[in-house]
Amino acid sequence: MLGWSFLLALAGCFDPLYGVPLDAAEESAAPAVAFPADVETVFATSCAGAGCHVGGAVSPKLGEGYDTVVDVPSSVSGVDYVEPGDPAGSYLYAKLDGTAAALGGGGGTMPLGGALSDADLEIVYTWILDGALPAE
Repeated sequence: MLGWSFLLALAGCFDPLYGVPLDAAEESAAPAVAFPADVETVFATSCAGAGCHVGGAVSPKLGEGYDTVVDVPSSVSGVDYVEPGDPAGSYLYAKLDGTAAALGGGGGTMPLGGALSDADLEIVYTWILDGALPAE
């Protein structure tokens, strides 16, 4: 009798499909990177905040939000700036990691004057890979 009670109690604490604690399953469902808290901060400090990608003629307008980069074709290569789920197929990421020529683009690595830190590059990569979700 003790065995069944133990199993029933234990069954209530685990996800039956994956065998992980429910708390862990719920946490892993949340995006690791959030657009407003993480990605916009990178854009604001390294791209738009530097006075480049905000207003004016320089595209994309990173300081103007989500709708200016996701599923929007680059004016240079025609490849979307951000292709959700595909960092390697996203022109914005290619400009950040120096592979823009492979997507039909050109010019140097962005931002001008120096590359993003590995941590900031990972934020953008993870956000795109996870589906480039907007703010909740």
